[in-house]
Amino acid sequence: ADVPVPSPAVYTAFIHGFLENNDVKSALLWFERMRGNTTTPGHPYDAMAVAPAPNYVTWSKVIQTLAERGMIAELNPLFHEMTKFREGSNMGISGPLRLLVAGANVAYLRKSSPSIEEINDIVSFLQNDVLVYGVHEIDTSYQATRGLLTSLFKVLESRGCLAQGLSIVRNYVDYEYANTIIAEENEEEPHDIDTSDNSVHYITACWKFVRQ
Repeated sequence: ADVPVPSPAVYTAFIHGFLENNDVKSALLWFERMRGNTTTPGHPYDAMAVAPAPNYVTWSKVIQTLAERGMIAELNPLFHEMTKFREGSNMGISGPLRLLVAGANVAYLRKSSPSIEEINDIVSFLQNDVLVYGVHEIDTSYQATRGLLTSLFKVLESRGCLAQGLSIVRNYVDYEYANTIIAEENEEEPHDIDTSDNSVHYITACWKFVRQ
């Protein structure tokens, strides 16, 4: 009998299996096969002769694994591609996944000795691709968001990259300020910021420095 043609779910299961067994190299090879095709199946169990384009579940699993392992060289280019894939498929990227990617980069900056050029590349990547604020992106009211930004600012400051750190803070505060204005115009309550959160005070202090 002929071997049945696999379905998209089979390709995804292979990738998940490799990741669960710590074989990231094989998982990425299979994932590349899926990324090389733009065909989107009507149903996960529809048979396909070629590897289908990966869906959000597959993308997220691969990104999550790379972030948790601190594989920045593989993580950042792939997440950038995920943002491009998202634009063409109306696929959202969750706030927690974005924070996970940002956190992996913060850990890398803290533990390694990157060049100024590499630091600038990471900062540009975080600002343009990762730290996107919004209801369906990164919720700025999360304490985790403020804590991550504080950690990122501190590590950049320790690397002598104060301007880059202040730029990161500026984007966050600008978004929060715009939200406050909109809330006031609509007579809504702005974000309930926990003033006991040290990250709030630290980011506010950084912002006051920017404005001077």
